[in-house]
Amino acid sequence: METTTQPHRQMLRRLCTLGRVAGWALIVLGGLVVGGLAAQNSALVGGGVQFTISGGLAAVDDILTGLLVLATVQFIRYVLDEDTEPGWLLRNVHIVLSLFALYLLIYGGMQFGPFWWTFLNRHVANSPENTMGWTVLVVVSTVTMFLPLVTKVLCFLGMAAILRTVLPVMAESKTLA
Repeated sequence: METTTQPHRQMLRRLCTLGRVAGWALIVLGGLVVGGLAAQNSALVGGGVQFTISGGLAAVDDILTGLLVLATVQFIRYVLDEDTEPGWLLRNVHIVLSLFALYLLIYGGMQFGPFWWTFLNRHVANSPENTMGWTVLVVVSTVTMFLPLVTKVLCFLGMAAILRTVLPVMAESKTLA
């Protein structure tokens, strides 16, 4: 049985190495973006604030994605029995997943809020005779924008709850073996 899984183990080890490099690169990239935005903060005028907010959110996305990649690498190494106990990031991955869910809510609110406000101000206020048509359009647009966001948030929170429950069970089963 060991000989049939050996090629897969080698591939997973290579992917773990690649994952470490990619994860740290994302974290460093996100940090550089945050540092660059902080350095230019004093020179912002007018529309630059919106650019800074979206750049900051992109940096947060890079950092959280890098942390998730590193946690995935730690999980693979833990399952392959290369690490005797889960690393610090893997033990606390539920926090990273919860932060990612919060990030998605903030980012989604920033994308959805202005759209909804502009839509209501421009269309519904200017044409009260066709309120039903605009209302249907607003509801359909809201559902198509909001449903994927809620689904992603629930997936991240579900994975956080599952990993928080499963990791202690895996640690206990390793001590019994």
